[in-house]
Amino acid sequence: MPERKISPPNAIKLPHRYIPNDVVLSILSKLSLKSFKRFQSVCKSWSLLFDDPFCMNLYRKSFLEKDSTYYVDKSPILYMLGNHYCHRLYSFFGERFENVVLLKLPKPFEQSKFEILGSTDVNGIFCLRIRNYGGDEVILWNPTTNEFKKVPSSRQPNYNEHGFYDHCLVGYDHAKNDFKVAHITFHQSSIPHVSSWEIYNLNSNSWKKMDGHISPFYLHYNTVYMDGISHWWNGVKSNPFLMSFDFSTESFMMTHMPSYGHDLLACIIKLMILNGSIALTLHHKETSTFHILILGEVGVQESWTKLFVVGPSPLLKHVIGAGKKGKILFIGKDNELLLFDLNPDMIDEIGAKSLPHGSQLLFYRKSTLPIRGIYN
Repeated sequence: MPERKISPPNAIKLPHRYIPNDVVLSILSKLSLKSFKRFQSVCKSWSLLFDDPFCMNLYRKSFLEKDSTYYVDKSPILYMLGNHYCHRLYSFFGERFENVVLLKLPKPFEQSKFEILGSTDVNGIFCLRIRNYGGDEVILWNPTTNEFKKVPSSRQPNYNEHGFYDHCLVGYDHAKNDFKVAHITFHQSSIPHVSSWEIYNLNSNSWKKMDGHISPFYLHYNTVYMDGISHWWNGVKSNPFLMSFDFSTESFMMTHMPSYGHDLLACIIKLMILNGSIALTLHHKETSTFHILILGEVGVQESWTKLFVVGPSPLLKHVIGAGKKGKILFIGKDNELLLFDLNPDMIDEIGAKSLPHGSQLLFYRKSTLPIRGIYN
């Protein structure tokens, strides 16, 4: 059944004046979600805007049409996850991802198994963990110039030593103009789960030990990065919340998630960037639908807003990530790659298949500057 559109009143009443409805909606639809949510407290009629289908359809359209600075000078990269860290990187070209090129690591590591730490690039640089029989190495790599730099060994044990597990976050410190890697380690058998962490600074080419402890339940490998902050959800569906790490202040932030009446235990949860905003998809497997929640403000639970519902569609199995203007990459039933356009709800086949262990969609900014030159 098509959604019934309810038009707002002809004018919205404010103290001592009236503002024409079309003017109000035209202005509000162009605001960020953070500002839009705050305007709910202006007056009673504005507090009902999120319940009005007409208003929300207008806002969704505006949200998808905005040119986000997040994608400026960036190219999509597909990070395919294989068995035993036999991962692959593919660069996409074209508006609908129609051209694909395999990216090769620098010559010393061309045949090596690897993983991308932090699941992102930072100013054109990826941080890779190279898997070698003689021990793991961490390198910084610029795919544009193929330059790489080895990172000194961390003082903490890595995940395969005596029951230790680790997690790495990668980001940029805008205040100090520095590339950083946060390395968090915990032991699975310790009670309580005590963790330690340290940070690598490119400017000093060294690690420093940090104070504080982090529960391992706060760690999850579905990480997204934007504007100097890494975000990931905690992975505990009974008490879900978003964790964020600011590389400039070297501090953690927590944003609790609203329930929205969803049974999270029955959902597959995926974090991604949608048109320059933090987005969380809840995949309801029984109904084959995907609910997309947008975060308006880090640390504010009430700023989560459910903007989109995709489906029901049995063709779509898992979300990989989102591209520009509401184009979302999915894995289909037979591991084929499908591109779903939120506006106007269309599905295209990419003509490629994902590896069995899934994929991640990353966005890479090309840079011809040397690794040190970007930060000094």
